[in-house]
Amino acid sequence: MKRFFSVVPLTVALIIVAFCSNLMGEQASGQALVMNALSSEFPNVQFYTYGNRVSQVYGRPFGTGDDPLETAAGFIERYSGLFGVSPGNLLSQSLLDTELRTQPVMYNRQTGQYKFTLVYYSQYKTDIPVYMADLRLLIRNEPGYPLVLASSALRDLGEFNPGNITANKILAESAARSFMPELVNISEPRMVIWAGIDEMIVNPALTMEIIADNGKPATIEYEKWRLLVDAQSGEILYSEDMILNINVTGNVSGNATQGTGADICGPEESTPMPYARTYISGGNETYADENGDFEIVHGGSSPVTVYSELKGDWFNVYNQAGSDALLPMSVTPPGPANF
Repeated sequence: MKRFFSVVPLTVALIIVAFCSNLMGEQASGQALVMNALSSEFPNVQFYTYGNRVSQVYGRPFGTGDDPLETAAGFIERYSGLFGVSPGNLLSQSLLDTELRTQPVMYNRQTGQYKFTLVYYSQYKTDIPVYMADLRLLIRNEPGYPLVLASSALRDLGEFNPGNITANKILAESAARSFMPELVNISEPRMVIWAGIDEMIVNPALTMEIIADNGKPATIEYEKWRLLVDAQSGEILYSEDMILNINVTGNVSGNATQGTGADICGPEESTPMPYARTYISGGNETYADENGDFEIVHGGSSPVTVYSELKGDWFNVYNQAGSDALLPMSVTPPGPANF
């Protein structure tokens, strides 16, 4: 039997691999040059990396200035190539608040001063933000304002150009409902560049960021999602569940006289109260198990008030001399709420 092999696809594949390897080699080489320059100027500086991406610089001070902003700007101007980003693609602002450039850190009650200043930079490309890509520079508040830590979530976009595509709300809404038909409230799309987060390695893409929910807030059925939709194909490239449902756990117990005598005839010990009712103010209820342990189903992570009372599946205690016992406790889910 004769077998025929085509060498053309293999040749093309080898060319592509060689091209990508050369490109990655050039990027790594440029990064290595910046790392060497920084290490030469500041011996013993340390780097923490994910693959080829530098995520932290630390170990010793590696920059100074007349104030925190000057120290940060000097580092960006000279060493932003360490992260595969040019200074022109970094804006002095926080991801969460474009008006926020700095944040005081570690308050000293004795001096009334903060030990550090954190300076924020966010990454952009042609005025379009790169999703969750930022640089945070920690600067010590002392003469010279030394830079002591750089923490980076910046992404090397290479030659990526987002082009002039604008948001298409119809395409974004269609993608959201394909993802989850129950989503009824869909925000206006915001153009962002998706280049991965954390340890992800993905090809950069222009996307539409939308927030969508099912219109059932403050219920256990509430769904709310952040979606990044490819601006050309409508494919969802990233999804993030924005609702953190945390059940509240705890225990109900009481002091009980040991033995069969009256309460003054024996010692009291903390004893589980089986099947006792507990509930969240304005929320769900449940009953403890045979060990007094309970778990209340809850949607959300904000502080809540949990109540315990002398009622349950099999008993109900009334106080004829006054009001019935009702113990409140403010807890942050998951607690515990131990009564």
